[in-house]
Amino acid sequence: MRRTTHATVGISCSLFISEWFMLNPFYAVAIGIFYSLLADIDTGYSTINKYLIRIKWLRNKFMPIYYLLISIILYIGYYTLQYKVLLVLSFLSLLLVIGKHRTFYHSLFMLVPQGIILHLMGLNIHLQALALMIYSSHLFLDMFNPSGVKLFYPLSDKSYRFPITINSRSKWSTVIEWLLTLIVIYITVKYLYLEPLSM
Repeated sequence: MRRTTHATVGISCSLFISEWFMLNPFYAVAIGIFYSLLADIDTGYSTINKYLIRIKWLRNKFMPIYYLLISIILYIGYYTLQYKVLLVLSFLSLLLVIGKHRTFYHSLFMLVPQGIILHLMGLNIHLQALALMIYSSHLFLDMFNPSGVKLFYPLSDKSYRFPITINSRSKWSTVIEWLLTLIVIYITVKYLYLEPLSM
């Protein structure tokens, strides 16, 4: 799926969840956007990487080396400051060095270190749940791709996908994904603003 589809679904889910749990919608949407795109950080064309690695040739050619250095720096920071969150971030950075696209960061097991980071950051339990649900929505949407998702990587290399898939390079992909985006926006506006959910 395209980043716009992931982000739209992430924002809409964030608004619904913020309504149910009475969360600040600004924080919820910010988390929704970030976590809806985070799983693709293992690629040079990732929206997040475009901000983290500003130099294009470094992003496309030497991304593993960049994240190896980040991993080392974060580990040194943990060793010096003893902030556990730095150790987990160092581990996640290292996975970007040794993993390929749709492996570690598209596995359900990635929810564990993500959950640990959110807990160590001291976020509200509902915001933690929101972040993990939005992250999972990325995996769910990518199961519409013909290549599927390795949900249990590294324990299994098996890819899981839905019976109906959308080839992101086909001429119909853009039409289908924009229709999905419009449907999600319509449902969000209808139930949150025209027919507010009862609390």
